[in-house]
Order: sequence, then structure tokens, then C-alpha cells
Amino acid sequence: MQRVACLRSYATGFTGKLAIHPDQVGVINSAFQPSAAEPDHARRVIAAFEAAAEFGALSMDGTMIDSVQRHAARRLLGGQRSVRAEVTP
Repeated sequence: MQRVACLRSYATGFTGKLAIHPDQVGVINSAFQPSAAEPDHARRVIAAFEAAAEFGALSMDGTMIDSVQRHAARRLLGGQRSVRAEVTP
């Protein structure tokens, strides 16, 4: 399992990946865990949309954000939990 492939999957919205060998679990878990900065950014995205409720897109830190980023922020904050893998023989 390549870490780059896992990170690419995470960046495009996937929330996990199937492992066929126990050695792959650590790579998958580390790639699919949000960074320390991501929850704070997600809160800022949600707050920006709440402050500008009538807009479908807006600018934050010089970058356009829209409903896709708002949805991803809600999903990230709603889905924060410990990732735990179970290895079966």
C-alpha cells in the first residue's frame, strides 16, 4: 500500500481504504487521520458560511470556498473519531 495513494484518496474525499495485509493498516490509518490544522480550518469554513448565509460561494484567506468545502468541513467535524483497525487471522 503506497502512502501517496492513500493521501490522494483522502484528499479526494474518501474516508478509508481496504487493507489485505496487516502491515498496511498503519499506513492507511495515518493517511486518513485529519491533520491537527484540519478541524480548525473546517470550523472556520462553517463559521464563514454561517456569517454569509445568503451566499453560495465566498472568499476565505484569498481562496474561493463553496458548498463542496462546506460539506467536507461538516463531514470532517461530524466524523471525527478514533480510527482503529481490527486485524483478524
